[in-house]
Amino acid sequence: MEPKQAWMTYQLAQASSRPNYKTNRDKITIQLLQLCRAINSEASPLFYNKNVFSFTGAFPISTAFIFLQDRPVEGLSRLSSVELLLTEDNNMRGTAGTAASRR
Repeated sequence: MEPKQAWMTYQLAQASSRPNYKTNRDKITIQLLQLCRAINSEASPLFYNKNVFSFTGAFPISTAFIFLQDRPVEGLSRLSSVELLLTEDNNMRGTAGTAASRR
């Protein structure tokens, strides 16, 4: 069965368990990556390496899958942390109430 095409909007979320940036200058703004190719090539390693990509909504597995398919190969190779929150509502066999994390 071929997967259906989906359009996703991603938002950056603030969470207390994430890195506490000392100043706003330490944060990476996603719009900066779209400014030009030179900035993208310099800033994207930091964006992918310094952030935790967390999927905790109603459909974390399918959302993460679509998000990862949407990333360029260079971005995928730089990912350092992906987090999935699995609950009873989105349970896969044998995974109820666990959090799977790749760090």
